Amino acid sequence: PVVSEKGLNHFLQWIEKAPLEGFEVLKKGGYLHPEKRGYYVKPSVHLREGLPTSSLTAGTYIDDEIFGPDAAIYIVRNLEEAIALNNRSRYGLVASIFSKSRKTFESAYGRMENGIVNWNVGTFRSSPLLPFGGLKQSGNFHPAGFFTPYFCTIPTASLEKLC
Repeated sequence: PVVSEKGLNHFLQWIEKAPLEGFEVLKKGGYLHPEKRGYYVKPSVHLREGLPTSSLTAGTYIDDEIFGPDAAIYIVRNLEEAIALNNRSRYGLVASIFSKSRKTFESAYGRMENGIVNWNVGTFRSSPLLPFGGLKQSGNFHPAGFFTPYFCTIPTASLEKLC
């Protein structure tokens, strides 16, 4: 489900843009059960080879957030292309690098423009032990999760005497 009719229309608009911007549709998403109460959508999957050539602008499938069940898969030739693709985004919340090589991870980690860079861990949830914030137009770069009050407050003591 998406949160509202506005969210539904937003999602549907974006998945229609993907093929117009050079993506192959592997799984077509759309409105699911319009006869039921609520805004349910089918997930979509899109594939693209190589780096996008469009400039960074709001209003394109490549460079905006969809807020729905959509996966954009990019096929790149090497780690340098993957980092360039990651860094061209206006957003920088979280990224994951899957590799057996710690050297590969460390090579990419310092060059990726993300608030969180995971190694062999997906981006599907945040850890309460890390700040949940991103760079650029993502997040707020403050801790999140159960321990947030402990990380964001300074204990202060006070004495008072009534006169």
